[in-house]
Amino acid sequence: MDNVVLAEFPGPEIDVAVRNESYKKAGTGTFDYSAEVRSNRPSVEMELIYTDDGIIWVRSGLTKTYASDKQEWVTLVWKSQPWHKTIRVDERKK
Repeated sequence: MDNVVLAEFPGPEIDVAVRNESYKKAGTGTFDYSAEVRSNRPSVEMELIYTDDGIIWVRSGLTKTYASDKQEWVTLVWKSQPWHKTIRVDERKK
């Protein structure tokens, strides 16, 4: 069975990637949350999601638009938000 291919899997089609999700203190009790986003689509609505207890995730309803014709990394920032234990950025679900 040397060098025999039993099956091939082309892999997933990833059309939105997120990296470097982070925060920066903005003021008393507020933070700026950010993430770098890249997509093969020219425009994608991205939403800030968070958990305060590590169990229940909440979609904030706060969106930012990724816009680029070059498929480059773009930093999106959600300014002056309340503290959250953990944040993530995900494509907005309709």
